[in-house]
Amino acid sequence: MHALAVLDLSYNLDLVKLPEAIGKLINLCYLNLSNTRIGQLPTGITYLKNLKILRLDGMRYLAFVPCQVISSLSSLQVFSWFSTELVELHYVDSTSVLAELESLENIHDISVTLCNVDAVNRVKSSPKLQSCIKRLAVVLMASFLLPLDLRMDHLETLEIDRCSLESKNDYFGDQGRTRTYCFRNLRHLSVKTCPCMTDLKWIRYAPNLQFLYVSYCPRLSEIIGTYESPGTSEIEESQDFFSNLMVIDLRHLPSLTSICCGVVPFPSLQTISVNGCPSLRKLPLNSGSAKNSLNAIRGSREWWDRLEWEDEDTRNVFASKFLEL
Repeated sequence: MHALAVLDLSYNLDLVKLPEAIGKLINLCYLNLSNTRIGQLPTGITYLKNLKILRLDGMRYLAFVPCQVISSLSSLQVFSWFSTELVELHYVDSTSVLAELESLENIHDISVTLCNVDAVNRVKSSPKLQSCIKRLAVVLMASFLLPLDLRMDHLETLEIDRCSLESKNDYFGDQGRTRTYCFRNLRHLSVKTCPCMTDLKWIRYAPNLQFLYVSYCPRLSEIIGTYESPGTSEIEESQDFFSNLMVIDLRHLPSLTSICCGVVPFPSLQTISVNGCPSLRKLPLNSGSAKNSLNAIRGSREWWDRLEWEDEDTRNVFASKFLEL
């Protein structure tokens, strides 16, 4: 067993404790404990000096990570502790975990869930963490500002769940100065159960976004809306931003009236799904939008019949794409 290099115990729901003897696997390079019921990491992990990849995703019962366990993994390159379902995670000192990750020389790929302001501030103050985080979930934040002065070039997935984001001013850092593509590699964005959120205008800073999921935000009235930055029309910005978007999924947004202003080409769009958005009466489409890419527009028959179109030709083009939910 001393020669064992890979140990995958993921999805073992009967696993509630990892023995201290794990530290005897001195040649272990890969350890996956994701979706187990382990409540505490053993200190024996500190002896895994050759460990390069540690995955702890979906460990909703993990309540304690001993100090210096993470920082002892001198060879660690990939660390993943990610899930918006980790309601219990706010009991864990994620700020200390971030500090230990920051101290690792070889770390370059981090996925993490943050549940308190101190953890968010730790990321904001650390260029190293910003450059290493690939997946980020922010959950259960009573007061959360999304700073746009970060350089999170490695970030591909962002999930915001049960946070009190409010108006557009919450998304802008120092005096609202324009940020240029601070989420330039963001591909997947999920926003759900944010009761105070009114718009998502900041996603124009994510030009390569491919998947957009928004749900259970009762005050959300617009996505891009009618924002216009100096010297750039809203339509021009929308066209540039949405050029990579493949999936739009909107659920239970009773106040939503607009995805964006004007008509957008959507050259990569494959699916639009709308459920529980009775105020959304118009899609930003004309007969040339998503011409060679769109596979389906999903929604209720009642919603579809009430949609307003630029002209009858546009309605006819997309009628064949409609699939009733």
